[in-house]
Amino acid sequence: MFLLMMFQSEGFRSSKTFFVGPGEEESVYLANKKGQIACEYKYKSKRNDKVDASPHVSQYQPLHRDVETMLGKISGLCIRKTYDYWKYEVCFDSRITQSHGRESYTIGTYSGMTKNQHLYKDGTLCEALGGKSGREARVEFVCDQALRLISVEEVSTCSYKIYVTTPVVCGHPDFLQSRSSIPGANGGSGKSGPPKDEWFLELMQLADGQLSCSASALQISSVIEFDSFQLALVSTKEATVTLNTQKDVVRCQGRTHLKKNLEYKIKRVNGGTTVQIQSTSSFKGFLSYVNLQTVPQEQVVD
Repeated sequence: MFLLMMFQSEGFRSSKTFFVGPGEEESVYLANKKGQIACEYKYKSKRNDKVDASPHVSQYQPLHRDVETMLGKISGLCIRKTYDYWKYEVCFDSRITQSHGRESYTIGTYSGMTKNQHLYKDGTLCEALGGKSGREARVEFVCDQALRLISVEEVSTCSYKIYVTTPVVCGHPDFLQSRSSIPGANGGSGKSGPPKDEWFLELMQLADGQLSCSASALQISSVIEFDSFQLALVSTKEATVTLNTQKDVVRCQGRTHLKKNLEYKIKRVNGGTTVQIQSTSSFKGFLSYVNLQTVPQEQVVD
């Protein structure tokens, strides 16, 4: 069976919104439902000295008044952080895990929400409680520029309170609007309020079987000035597929295209299973759109 045929019969389109703030270096990852093909955008943005480091959050209007709809913007995303001895992974509307080396526990699976918190229950049975009760957690959201896991507090045996920052709650009265109120986060010096730019990452299969991965600013022109960027289309898991570039577009402010081989280049790595659009050292300035379009070549799946 050829992998190309498998892609064509499945068909998919996945997308999510992410935020780019000044002076940040982050990566955003998106995969199709079966995890066979993924799209990743990495960037380093320049620090804008004109941005107010301590804006008044009250000036921002919430993105949506309905709390459940507002938090739906981060549904399905996962964030990770090593905190003290343990590594935590929070997958919104799914589950929370705690691990160290080969030792791993489920803190809880999503069971709904209170007024402004996500609840996760029925995790791995807690030995300290006689093995009769499962681990559990509450996730509280705080306004800030980026989606991050800030702190984990064990408020009672095998019961946790986890603080997560996200711009989607900024300006809403039901949520904390400052990181300084988070226990143990040392977050009082950070910037609060939503970032300057909202972006969109999309991975889809076109009608002719080609795969398209793109990252774009939702506004006509981006206000973020980048130091570097990289967009990658990756064949994952055990499936091995060679990806040939069919179309690549990189655009800065307005409709101006970057110069290929001067301001950006195409790379193939990992035996052709990864294709990258990557900025070169000569790239300087704003960026509003990056697109990579490929066709998978037939390869037998083991």
